[in-house]
Amino acid sequence: MSSKSKLLAKLSNVASDKGWTLADAEMLLTLHGFTKRNTGSSHRVFTHPGLRDAVTLAAHGKGIKPIYIKIIRQALADLPK
Repeated sequence: MSSKSKLLAKLSNVASDKGWTLADAEMLLTLHGFTKRNTGSSHRVFTHPGLRDAVTLAAHGKGIKPIYIKIIRQALADLPK
């Protein structure tokens, strides 16, 4: 199973929202065509040409808060097919 498949499987399991690392979230967004914009702060901003809104992730150590996983889940669902 590829890392993209593993991350998508993890994303579909709502119970695992607390077990995400910032690196996993960044990889998942990058694999789906998002580009990371450098902001010079602890926040990572990802944009996608098919979406109007950006996805912002805040670094809190290695992990990220479950709300950011919900935001990623919604952004991926909103991507044009």
